[in-house]
This record gives sequence, structure tokens and C-alpha cells, in this order.
Amino acid sequence: MSDGGSKFTSLDFSEFAREWNFVHKTSGPYYPQSNGMSERHIQTIKKTLKKAMADHKYLHMVLLEKHNTPIINGFSPAHLLMGCRLGAFVPVVPVFLDPVLPDHKEFC
Repeated sequence: MSDGGSKFTSLDFSEFAREWNFVHKTSGPYYPQSNGMSERHIQTIKKTLKKAMADHKYLHMVLLEKHNTPIINGFSPAHLLMGCRLGAFVPVVPVFLDPVLPDHKEFC
């Protein structure tokens, strides 16, 4: 899902989407309210980074924890990308580190 900006409507991007077999959905360009999920994610990342810098924490550690945090479908972004949870600073039961692939139909 994107805002339909020129970089996402180019021929190169449409070929990329076809090669990687995913459907690209667009919302109204220059109308952030219609792209609420992306805007909310950006807001969350900005807030997290500002807090990490104020607390003098390492940004890569903060981002690792953010990527390990499950989203609405129960899987974290890292899990969706890598096929398993990543080890981090928050203790995790070892069985949760075993690879489990989510059903791709949930995301279509």
C-alpha cells in the first residue's frame, strides 16, 4: 500500500511488483488521511526515535525491538521478513525462535 506517488507508479516499480508477485494498492496522493496505516507507522517510528535519542539509547537496539514487536496479525515485521523471531534484549522462550511461516493469504 502506498500513496500513489510517482516512484510507486513508475514502470520499474510495476515490473518489480509483477516479478515479486505482489499487488500494489494505492490511496489518494497528497492526501495523508487516506493512507492512515502508513502515516501512523511513520508517526510511531518518529516518536520512538525521539524518545531513544532523549534517553541516550542506541538507535539500532530500539529499532530491533520495534521490528520484533508483533503487529495486528500477530507477527512482527522481522518475522514476516525473516520467517522467525529475532533474538533481542527482551527474554524470549527458545521455542518462539523456531521458524514458523505465516499464511500468506492473510496479507492479500
